Amino acid sequence: GRTLQEIQLTFDRSKSAFDAIFTRTAREISGMDAGKVSVSLTIAPDGSVIRCEIVSSSFGNAQFEQKILQRVKTLNFGAKNVPVFTFQNYSLNFLLS
Repeated sequence: GRTLQEIQLTFDRSKSAFDAIFTRTAREISGMDAGKVSVSLTIAPDGSVIRCEIVSSSFGNAQFEQKILQRVKTLNFGAKNVPVFTFQNYSLNFLLS
Protein backbone atom coordinates (compact mmCIF):
# COMPACT_ATOMS: atom_id res chain seq x y z
CA GLY A 1 0.00 0.00 0.00
CA ARG A 2 0.88 3.62 0.39
CA THR A 3 2.07 5.03 3.69
CA LEU A 4 0.93 8.18 5.44
CA GLN A 5 4.51 9.42 5.15
CA GLU A 6 4.41 9.09 1.33
CA ILE A 7 1.10 10.91 1.18
CA GLN A 8 2.30 13.62 3.54
CA LEU A 9 5.48 14.17 1.52
CA THR A 10 3.48 14.73 -1.66
CA PHE A 11 1.16 17.21 0.08
CA ASP A 12 4.17 18.96 1.65
CA ARG A 13 5.70 19.46 -1.81
CA SER A 14 2.55 21.37 -2.81
CA LYS A 15 2.14 23.26 0.45
CA SER A 16 2.90 26.63 -1.14
CA ALA A 17 0.16 26.10 -3.76
CA PHE A 18 -2.42 25.24 -1.08
CA ASP A 19 -1.30 28.20 1.04
CA ALA A 20 -1.62 30.52 -1.98
CA ILE A 21 -5.23 29.40 -2.53
CA PHE A 22 -6.00 30.06 1.14
CA THR A 23 -4.23 33.44 1.22
CA ARG A 24 -6.03 34.65 -1.93
CA THR A 25 -9.40 33.54 -0.59
CA ALA A 26 -8.75 35.08 2.85
CA ARG A 27 -7.98 38.42 1.16
CA GLU A 28 -11.23 38.26 -0.80
CA ILE A 29 -13.47 37.19 2.09
CA SER A 30 -13.62 39.39 5.15
CA GLY A 31 -13.37 37.46 8.41
CA MET A 32 -11.93 34.25 6.97
CA ASP A 33 -9.71 32.77 9.65
CA ALA A 34 -7.38 29.83 10.11
CA GLY A 35 -8.99 26.42 9.77
CA LYS A 36 -8.89 22.89 8.46
CA VAL A 37 -10.14 20.98 5.44
CA SER A 38 -10.19 17.17 5.53
CA VAL A 39 -10.35 15.21 2.29
CA SER A 40 -10.83 11.62 1.27
CA LEU A 41 -8.77 10.69 -1.76
CA THR A 42 -8.31 7.64 -3.93
CA ILE A 43 -4.95 7.12 -5.60
CA ALA A 44 -4.45 4.94 -8.71
CA PRO A 45 -1.40 2.65 -9.06
CA ASP A 46 0.11 5.24 -11.45
CA GLY A 47 0.01 7.79 -8.61
CA SER A 48 -2.79 9.96 -9.97
CA VAL A 49 -5.75 11.02 -7.85
CA ILE A 50 -8.85 9.37 -9.29
CA ARG A 51 -11.32 10.59 -6.64
CA CYS A 52 -11.28 13.31 -4.03
CA GLU A 53 -14.01 14.75 -1.83
CA ILE A 54 -14.37 16.93 1.23
CA VAL A 55 -14.89 14.98 4.45
CA SER A 56 -15.15 18.09 6.63
CA SER A 57 -14.27 21.75 6.55
CA SER A 58 -14.18 24.47 9.18
CA PHE A 59 -14.58 27.12 6.46
CA GLY A 60 -18.05 26.53 5.06
CA ASN A 61 -16.94 28.15 1.81
CA ALA A 62 -17.84 26.00 -1.19
CA GLN A 63 -15.73 28.03 -3.63
CA PHE A 64 -12.59 27.69 -1.50
CA GLU A 65 -13.25 23.98 -0.93
CA GLN A 66 -13.66 23.38 -4.68
CA LYS A 67 -10.31 25.07 -5.34
CA ILE A 68 -8.69 22.81 -2.75
CA LEU A 69 -10.26 19.72 -4.37
CA GLN A 70 -9.08 20.84 -7.82
CA ARG A 71 -5.53 21.24 -6.49
CA VAL A 72 -5.55 17.82 -4.78
CA LYS A 73 -6.66 16.23 -8.06
CA THR A 74 -3.49 17.55 -9.74
CA LEU A 75 -1.19 15.79 -7.25
CA ASN A 76 0.76 12.72 -8.29
CA PHE A 77 1.91 10.32 -5.60
CA GLY A 78 4.25 8.39 -7.87
CA ALA A 79 3.68 5.10 -9.65
CA LYS A 80 3.84 2.12 -7.33
CA ASN A 81 2.98 -1.54 -7.84
CA VAL A 82 0.04 -1.43 -5.43
CA PRO A 83 -3.74 -1.65 -5.80
CA VAL A 84 -5.95 1.43 -5.89
CA PHE A 85 -5.60 3.05 -2.48
CA THR A 86 -8.12 5.22 -0.60
CA PHE A 87 -7.03 7.46 2.25
CA GLN A 88 -10.24 8.30 4.12
CA ASN A 89 -9.29 11.42 6.03
CA TYR A 90 -6.30 13.62 5.23
CA SER A 91 -6.32 17.03 6.92
CA LEU A 92 -4.97 20.24 5.48
CA ASN A 93 -4.43 22.98 8.06
CA PHE A 94 -4.45 26.62 7.04
CA LEU A 95 -3.05 29.52 9.07
CA LEU A 96 -3.14 33.22 8.39
CA SER A 97 0.33 34.57 7.75
